Amino acid sequence: MMKLQYASDLHLENRPLSQWFAGHMPAVAGEVLLLAGDIMHLPAGESAQVPPFIDWCSRNYRLTLIVPGNHEYYGGCDVLSTLQGDYDLALRPNVHYCNNCSVMLGDVEVLLTTMWTRIAPQNAALVQEGMSDCRHIDCGGRLLEAGDYSLLHEHCTRWLDEALRRSTARCKVVVTHHCPMLLEDPRYKPNGLSDAFVVDMTRYIEQHHIDHWIYGHTHYNAGEGTRVGGTTMHCNQLAYSSHGPVTGYTRAATVDV
Repeated sequence: MMKLQYASDLHLENRPLSQWFAGHMPAVAGEVLLLAGDIMHLPAGESAQVPPFIDWCSRNYRLTLIVPGNHEYYGGCDVLSTLQGDYDLALRPNVHYCNNCSVMLGDVEVLLTTMWTRIAPQNAALVQEGMSDCRHIDCGGRLLEAGDYSLLHEHCTRWLDEALRRSTARCKVVVTHHCPMLLEDPRYKPNGLSDAFVVDMTRYIEQHHIDHWIYGHTHYNAGEGTRVGGTTMHCNQLAYSSHGPVTGYTRAATVDV
């Protein structure tokens, strides 16, 4: 039995939230820490600095695995540079950014992919106008466009299909940034922008043997503990707030595998 700790959406690039977080570090409760994206900007060059939290993770966990979220790319790292299989950036010997990459922990396999979402054609213009991704993320030498979301999602899904097909692990844990269930935040009226936050993968999850799925991105802690087929869903998002965490965030969310 191994205890995995998880969180997401720490947004350490956000100064007020980073300052709050410095006084409210996670309570170390697991051997391995899994972070489901939007932690910091990915380094765009070899001289780029990383936040002190990375060294803290290195000291306190045997291993820390981070999947890139959309905000990881706001610092100049091109989204296509991490898309090919087995992207593994070691920030420290035991702290790794992983995308479309699987890591074996004994007989437990952790499969990490940003996942992205599908944008319905009728919502493309709204996403293009309303999502800051399309103004801040580089995609192959140009800015990300609404139509790229679906292409990125298809690529990530193909990778996950193949990785799950090959896996012989006793326990499989999927870590994505984007939310694979249709969960609506009651603070907002549903609209086409939801396509950029959630993607309905319910049938996909039901058809695959996945023990646990950890996600983030919505800045809304709903779905924790939900069962989809044989899979238990998990989220523990800090999200934007200079006044503290969003409802449901805990400093010591864990799952036994």
